[in-house]
Amino acid sequence: MELKPKYQYSYFIKPYIIEKDNYENYIEKLLDNQKIKIKEFERERDLDIYTYFLPNIRENIFKTFTFKLDEDIKSKKEKLEKILKLSVINFSYELDKNIEINEKREDGLVFGVNKIEIMCFNTGVCFLILKTYVDNVKEFCDILNFNYRFKEINSEFLSLKNFEKINLKVDNFEDIDNLKNVLYNITDNNLKNEIDDENFYVYSYACIDGEVWSKDSDFEKIKFDFYKFANLLQGNNNIDLNIESQDGMRIISKWDCARIGITKNSTVLLTSNINTFNYTSMPHKYENEYLYTFLISLYQRIYLKNLSFKFRNIDKLPKYRKDLNQFIKNIWSIEMTKDETGTLLYNNWRQTLEVENIYLEVMNVYDRKTKQEEEEKNKKVNKVLWIIVVICLIINLIDFAILMSIK
Repeated sequence: MELKPKYQYSYFIKPYIIEKDNYENYIEKLLDNQKIKIKEFERERDLDIYTYFLPNIRENIFKTFTFKLDEDIKSKKEKLEKILKLSVINFSYELDKNIEINEKREDGLVFGVNKIEIMCFNTGVCFLILKTYVDNVKEFCDILNFNYRFKEINSEFLSLKNFEKINLKVDNFEDIDNLKNVLYNITDNNLKNEIDDENFYVYSYACIDGEVWSKDSDFEKIKFDFYKFANLLQGNNNIDLNIESQDGMRIISKWDCARIGITKNSTVLLTSNINTFNYTSMPHKYENEYLYTFLISLYQRIYLKNLSFKFRNIDKLPKYRKDLNQFIKNIWSIEMTKDETGTLLYNNWRQTLEVENIYLEVMNVYDRKTKQEEEEKNKKVNKVLWIIVVICLIINLIDFAILMSIK
């Protein structure tokens, strides 16, 4: 039986890195863009996020709950200096609303853009966050095909125009090239760097009709569709996959008629509208509290992965030592939330993204480089000491020779 989607959205998340020396210039560039605004969190409006995260996380990740840009700050330099004190800066891109919708669309998938945001950590790790939806989606395979195709537009977005039968709903952008240029410019033409995370990370939600999934036991009938959803496969992919092995995929099933699938490249939530919670409260929490929990987990992976490259050069060790210490203190070794589901997801994301393993690798490299640095210092000190000893011996010999000549 064909799955009938009732509601869906997909976030596409692109990590990119701004080098430490260029971070200030990059933030200034974003602030100079008239369409990009600082995203400030407010306790009343964002109460769910405020109560979900523990105070130490709010202080480091969501500082704008307490930090506000004074409207009387007129100096651009003063404003920039104040913003740069934030450990994390969130931006939102203002979408156009007045472009006439093109009704003469070609056949195929049509998608729209709900939201574009940027999240920048002061370590230079940034995320481009794009929220999309498939317009007038009729079949579940439309969601599968869209996620499958759109995730691969990473190569400077040049291949986007070559994706057959994917058309942009032009209510926010003039055309698909306009969207491509906006995203390309936001990332400062910096889509390729030392991290090998080429494609977008996909974070997707879909609610299907309860006629197909009305009780938990019905999941067996849709398991293969869920597997394709989580693994970003095409709708017509009918290869013989061993679902039981899950190929490293983690499935969380703590709710009736709702499943979360986690892989290295995606997190998906599939629900049935048989349960009101599944299409009211759940999608809201999923794209707010849980999305930020995922971004923090992904940040840990990207930051540590990038740091492992930096530490290959011993000369860069002092430059990044302070950042590493701050990372361990503020992000790594602290509890994220008291929320049971949030903690469950956080632990699963860290395991799937192999964050613990990367951390141990970085610390091993750090320890080796530190020892190597100490050895180099000791060699230099010993060399200086030997020079001093030799000089002292020469001076003593000269003094002795002078004394002997006087006698």
